[in-house]
Amino acid sequence: MRQDSVVNKVASPVKFGEYMAAGLPVGITRGVGDYSGAVHTFGLGPVVPICPPYGNGDEILKNWLEGYLKARDATRRRCHKYAEQNLSWDIGTQRLINAYERLCDSR
Repeated sequence: MRQDSVVNKVASPVKFGEYMAAGLPVGITRGVGDYSGAVHTFGLGPVVPICPPYGNGDEILKNWLEGYLKARDATRRRCHKYAEQNLSWDIGTQRLINAYERLCDSR
């Protein structure tokens, strides 16, 4: 879990992609780069309040874990799908090319 800081707002946790590719959900705090929003939007794990303080993080984790135990396979499939559609080398390379093309076109 990460604290609220400018650095974490632009963070890109290295293990995130590895966990997604392995079909493992990720518990994450709010405000960690684009990943906190992705975890929430695509149901890839629990998003808990930034620590400290934890606020209602314990309750969020408990509720998420109860749901996960009932729908483990669906969560694993969502994690795999997110990795394939957003974190593969092909996707990343194409996004980088597109960004450079937009920069060149704006000149």
